[in-house]
Amino acid sequence: MNTANTLFKYSFVDLITLVSTFSLGFAKSFINFGMLAESLLYLHISLAVISFSLAVVLVKLSFSTGLEFPKVASLISFSSIVLAGSSGITFLLTNDDLFSHIMLGAFEIALISTSLLIGYLTCFFRLCKRY
Repeated sequence: MNTANTLFKYSFVDLITLVSTFSLGFAKSFINFGMLAESLLYLHISLAVISFSLAVVLVKLSFSTGLEFPKVASLISFSSIVLAGSSGITFLLTNDDLFSHIMLGAFEIALISTSLLIGYLTCFFRLCKRY
């Protein structure tokens, strides 16, 4: 039960980090040149690395809970964040818009799976408190 509680807390932190990463990337897409654009890009990449680190922690914690759904949701979130990160790096190297679309789609999948993980754990805690 303690591991599931920790997983629940880290899921919230990961969700906030994912939304912040998206917001910075969205702001960067409007500003193409200058010092502000570079700063936003560095912050966006830093938050993406933090999101990746949190996804690794979520996978590790979800495998120690013994519950099947958190395992699947955290693996989907982790692989989506890896896909989004690799697409983002490829976009920076090639400047091909296809990779920015892949990055956005993978981000949305990571956001959905992390939200599902939070919802599942919320229901899990409510059911456990009844008994």
